[in-house]
Amino acid sequence: MLSKPISEVAAEYNPDDRCTPSYVRVPASYPKVKSSGKTAIGEEVLNDAWVSIISGSEDYSFKLMRKNQYEEALFRCEDDRFELDMCIETTSSTLRKLRPLRDAFAAMSPEERGLWRLPEGELGAIHFRAVERIYGDQVGSNVDQTIS
Repeated sequence: MLSKPISEVAAEYNPDDRCTPSYVRVPASYPKVKSSGKTAIGEEVLNDAWVSIISGSEDYSFKLMRKNQYEEALFRCEDDRFELDMCIETTSSTLRKLRPLRDAFAAMSPEERGLWRLPEGELGAIHFRAVERIYGDQVGSNVDQTIS
């Protein structure tokens, strides 16, 4: 049962378990996940009994839909904008992480700079990827030149 999404599992059950075309009751046999952060008011007002399922035109995969040249261009534009937004945000995040390191490095003596190493776990893979995206293959040499 866990190999299928909840919406598919719920859609296979009794039609009487539907409150609207888009919502069905979560099957009793489906495992319930407990939330450790739910407050008393959350228990009262949050929905644990119903799930939204795909219906009608929502069921089409975007890849299977026929698109004309204008829709294709619009989808490409949206994808490009999303990618650009992600690049800007990851670069901004990397700068926020690197500025304090730069300031601490600038305050060091030349001997301390020679022994300095990036603290373990200070930067994540996303931050390294942002630096790599800017400097390309020269990442190591540019960093060495900057430090020297």
